[in-house]
Amino acid sequence: MNKRHVVRLQLVLLGLLVVLLVVRTLSGPPAPDGLVVLADLEPDALARAGFAVEHPVVVRLEGIGSFQGPVEAGRDRPPLAAYGWLLRREDRAVVWRMEPGTAASERGTLARSIDTLGLDPGTYDLFFASYGASFGRSGSSVVQRLVGANWRDDADRWAVAMQPLDDAAGVIVVEEAGAGVPTGSLAPQPEALVWTSAPMAEGPSEASHLFEVDEPVVLDLYACGELPEMDYGWVEDAVSGRRIWTMTMDTTEPAGGAEANRLARVPLRLAPGIYRAVFRTDAGHHYGGWRANPPLDPAAWGMTLSVAQPRQARAVTPFDPWTMRTPLLRITSVPNNTARSATFTLSQPLTVVVYAVGELGRGDDRYDHAWITRAPGSDVVWRMSRAASRPAGGHENNRVEIAFLPLQPGTYTVHYETDGSHAFGNWSNGAPTHPERWGVTLFPLPASVEPGVIQQQPDAAPGEAGPMAGMPTAAPPPPTPPPPDPERLVLQMAPLGNEVRRDERLVVSEPTTYRLYALGELSLSGRYDYGWIERADTGDIVWEMTWENTRPAGGDDRNRFFEGTIRLEPGTYVVHFRTDWSHAYGDFGGEAPAYPEHWGLTIERVTH
Repeated sequence: MNKRHVVRLQLVLLGLLVVLLVVRTLSGPPAPDGLVVLADLEPDALARAGFAVEHPVVVRLEGIGSFQGPVEAGRDRPPLAAYGWLLRREDRAVVWRMEPGTAASERGTLARSIDTLGLDPGTYDLFFASYGASFGRSGSSVVQRLVGANWRDDADRWAVAMQPLDDAAGVIVVEEAGAGVPTGSLAPQPEALVWTSAPMAEGPSEASHLFEVDEPVVLDLYACGELPEMDYGWVEDAVSGRRIWTMTMDTTEPAGGAEANRLARVPLRLAPGIYRAVFRTDAGHHYGGWRANPPLDPAAWGMTLSVAQPRQARAVTPFDPWTMRTPLLRITSVPNNTARSATFTLSQPLTVVVYAVGELGRGDDRYDHAWITRAPGSDVVWRMSRAASRPAGGHENNRVEIAFLPLQPGTYTVHYETDGSHAFGNWSNGAPTHPERWGVTLFPLPASVEPGVIQQQPDAAPGEAGPMAGMPTAAPPPPTPPPPDPERLVLQMAPLGNEVRRDERLVVSEPTTYRLYALGELSLSGRYDYGWIERADTGDIVWEMTWENTRPAGGDDRNRFFEGTIRLEPGTYVVHFRTDWSHAYGDFGGEAPAYPEHWGLTIERVTH
């Protein structure tokens, strides 16, 4: 080979080397390898994978992301627009993250981080976010985009990986890598959990929780949201309305991601009393709908309360007047075009809990609502409002307000009115979670009230609340159930003990009327031992035991019975009866109904 051929070969090799270097430079760093890898990522997305560490292990973490703009010598580095991080689920600690100050600047806006660290036993979530550091899609100047410096163009290179360096057997992948938002199971779940609203998606929305503290206690408050006052929360004294703590810029710290993401992790010292925790979101940047990079603990978007000392967990309980108090007065199950009222007199000061469910529109338009007046003069002492109410389930205008009202001795009237649409028994929009509570109910704040403190006045005019809707009255003794007729007996699910599930098919060949006698356990707040009948083909319920269609059965106030007839058209039906773990036949504890042997459901044929 002569000298000319050697030079030519050298030039060819040099050219190939230059081409390889250009390709390498343009293509960026190779994708990292590891036991857990997030790759094939796209802009405006959040990807995650979970893994568990059984014993201490050393791992290598490598991430390839993007700066918001090119890194220029002599100038402050731009923030990261796309990056990865690692979160320990048990204590919500961020144990690793790509940082703009330490990430290596690659071609254009590419950023690369490689670190080695030790991980303690626990469950970890590896994340990658690519929404950008600021709201909006741009993230780069017009000039930068024209010259190809838009960080979104790096998407095909983005990746983050975790690789154990010593004992891979001690690391178990519990949730495979995938794009999308974390599930609700990733929300904070501390040992002595009181309540969590996390993660809160969509918006505008609101979550609240009433709870009672029996002894001085410290709660751990953990909240993540968007400030100022976009997605935020507070804790207040429910009786006085005074705020104990509010989520503000001064009470929070940066939560990672967009600048508006804020985090609070504070101890909350509470004296005995009743409190309300509230978290509110708007329609913008939120869990599952991020408009810029999410916080480093995305599933914590909302508020979480837990007891700092688990041994005190019993000192904090949910406050539900329907299960913890006896109603003083009820105007419920109110239908359309109805005006009802009930008057009562107090002989001494009393704080009452007002529980009202109705239909309130935006702008405080009141369609179905309650209010309380005081005689003489009918001065309004309380009125249901949109601002003070919370979502009641179903349609957005279904609202529930729980107010604590200190009343002085005197005479008061409770009012409730409905318009011509959307009320109990005729929901033109979605029904609330507890349709039977549509109306207003008064409970005493003290656990017990001395006899004679409150007296209901006689009804004064048609349309006012009667005894069933107002003060509880002594129930007449239940009638004696007629003995089943063997010739007409169709089905007998009685007597039933605790923890029973009975499901029987009933075939109706022609229109038939049936007599039902059902005895079970129901209260204003729920059903515990009860029955129902549904069509087998559609699942439509044709009859069920409810508080409204049952009567006192003697003994415990929860003992209720139904006696009546229903007419069934031809078809196949399924008859159900359920009992819970306590208070049933053979286990009434001295509070048995008048006829305990009928606990369950009996069906007889009446006519063809």
